[in-house]
Amino acid sequence: MNRLEFLQNLGLGAGGLLLPKHLIKRSEIKIYDNYIRGMHHYQYQEIRKQIQIGNPLILERDAENIYDSYAVAIFWNDAKLGYLPAYENIVIANVLDNGVELKAQIIPFTVLIYS
Repeated sequence: MNRLEFLQNLGLGAGGLLLPKHLIKRSEIKIYDNYIRGMHHYQYQEIRKQIQIGNPLILERDAENIYDSYAVAIFWNDAKLGYLPAYENIVIANVLDNGVELKAQIIPFTVLIYS
């Protein structure tokens, strides 16, 4: 559910109050940036010359990961690049588990995640 749907549902549940779409401002909010961990274990070396700054990334929960129950894998197209650091991934994992759509992209030397 995105922010607009949430507000519309909230309005419908609160006595019929509806907010017009033009009053709901939607902007990107930076919530995290850090390095991708484990890149040497995955497909980064095969695609490193193809990846560019600003390329979108895919965040995928890996709840079955035996080493980290809050694991969040990072993909570029179909290539797995690695994971968010285990010591910082709990919030992002919980956000993804609750169906919030997050976007990610490559910035110099790190990955940027925003909503």
